[in-house]
Amino acid sequence: MRAGTLNSVVVIERYIEADDEYGEPIKSWIPLYEMRADVKQLSGNEKYISAEKIALSTHSVTLRYIDDITTKDKLVFKGNNYDIISVINKNEESRDLIILCKELING
Repeated sequence: MRAGTLNSVVVIERYIEADDEYGEPIKSWIPLYEMRADVKQLSGNEKYISAEKIALSTHSVTLRYIDDITTKDKLVFKGNNYDIISVINKNEESRDLIILCKELING
């Protein structure tokens, strides 16, 4: 992968459940990685579900290899949250990672 193609910044976040100092449960997303990536929109469409318009946008995100990103994590790009659908180790070489993700937009 050429470094010049990594022209966007993305954040990978992980959902955690922990207890605060009073023993109360805390549930939140914490940032794991902030890194440069190549983000490409693959498709976008709109549907009506229960009389509500829903937009779906899918993206492919290519970044340097990290071994602990899973489909339970989420990706943040330009302030928008994306559900990770698939994490692919490109050519099984542990150099590049391709993340397929989707964004649901109610409106």
